[in-house]
Formats: sequence, C-alpha cells, structure tokens
Amino acid sequence: MREYRKFIWDSALSYLEARADMRIVREHMSLSSVSSPGSFSEVYLRLLQSLSNRQGMPNTFGEVKNLSAVFCEFNHRQTLQRYSGNWENLFDTIQRDIQPPSRMDKSNPRSYWVIFCKGSISGAEYLAKFFTLEDFLQYVTDFDEKPTTRPALPFLMGYEIFGYGFSLACDFLKELGFSNYAKPDTHLIDIFSGLGVSSRSSLDVFRAVSLMASEVGEAPYAVDKAFWLIGSGKLYLYDVQFETSKREFIEQVRNNWESMTRA
Repeated sequence: MREYRKFIWDSALSYLEARADMRIVREHMSLSSVSSPGSFSEVYLRLLQSLSNRQGMPNTFGEVKNLSAVFCEFNHRQTLQRYSGNWENLFDTIQRDIQPPSRMDKSNPRSYWVIFCKGSISGAEYLAKFFTLEDFLQYVTDFDEKPTTRPALPFLMGYEIFGYGFSLACDFLKELGFSNYAKPDTHLIDIFSGLGVSSRSSLDVFRAVSLMASEVGEAPYAVDKAFWLIGSGKLYLYDVQFETSKREFIEQVRNNWESMTRA
C-alpha cells in the first residue's frame, strides 16, 4: 500500500504538471501563502471564513471581509458585547445594515445566514476562553505536536463551534499556518476513497493524507492543496481556472497502476 500511495502522489504531480504551471501550483502548496496570525482579529476572521467555506455558502455571502463593520473589525470580544451573545441580534444587524441580495429567513434553521450567525457567535465565545493570542496558539500547538492527539482538536472545535464539524475545523487550523492539518473536503474524499486508500469518513481521509505526506516528504497542507487543485482546478492566488476532472484522474491512476502491476 505504501508503494501505491507513492504512485498516487507521483501521478498527482504529473497530472497537475500537464494542466497547469507547476511554479504556480507549488506556490499554492506552500505555506508561504499562509501567514501565522499576528492578532486575535486575524484568527476570528479566519474562523468566519472557514465557517462560510462550505458548498454553496461563498456564493451567498461573498467576501467575509466585507462584513468587517458588523463584526467590530473582527474583534471577537467586542462582537459578543455588541450583540449580547445573541445570534438573532447579529442576524438583524446584517439584514438591516448590509442588506445582502440573498434571502434571509430567520425562521429557517437550514438557512446559510442562520447557520453563519449562530456559528459566528459560538466561535467568538470559543475564542473568548483564551486570554491572549499566544494562549490560543499554544493550545493548538499542544494538540498538533503528537499525531495521536492531532485529530482530537478539530473534533472538539467541531463540537463547540456551531456549524463547524471536523472538516471546517481542519480548514481553519491549516489556514492559520498549522501545516499538519488537511481539510477532508468533498474533493479529497472523492479522490482518496475512489482510489481505495481511505473510506469516505472525514477522519479516515485526514489520516490517509497525513500518512501519504509523511511517506513522500511533504506537509499534509501541501498534499491537501495538490488534490484539492485536481478536484477544483482553481489557482485562486492568480484567479486562474484550469481544466481538470477528478473522475478522469481516478480512472487514469487505476488503469496505470493495474498495467504496471500486471507487467
């Protein structure tokens, strides 16, 4: 299985090289595109961006940065104070002051705006447990230091922050610069399960990415980005889209592996 995982990784790089500028691909795979947070405001903004990073949500919200005034310049403590820790107060303010083009229905628990407002308040409450930014970063580091404890943190965050779950919590952590965290999103789940190196479980995919990364000498962050690019084709740092098909990639890898092993 180790040899097969290495074959998949080499195939991924070859697939990307045939379709995109590898210098740009490598830039997306590099942590240099992600800076360590210099303030708690950056952490709260990143938390909100990950909260909205689910299928369909970005089209509803647009850029979270545009909500800066609503979130007190992304000061989580001031946000809690301004809305008295009540998501409905936040919802009403967004509806009144921002007037988003998408429909806002407070009575619909599945509404993206309801989920986002509830998650924004519970996320602010989560961060408020830490006295300083350094306390929070050390807390993450303590979990991250050991492979056995690493997956526990996104599970805890997913439990405590409304609307998060394991995958979005992983997205939050990796985009803060913690390179051992990969987001097991739909692209990675489809590819890794389709190639038989994991089930469709988010935790199983997370572990498979980490294992492959250690075997090929890359950070899980880099492996995550490579397969995400195969799934999405979005070189977002340059606003470039390239043609790609994860189904084609899966079939190509399977056929090439079968031919190689048969030979």
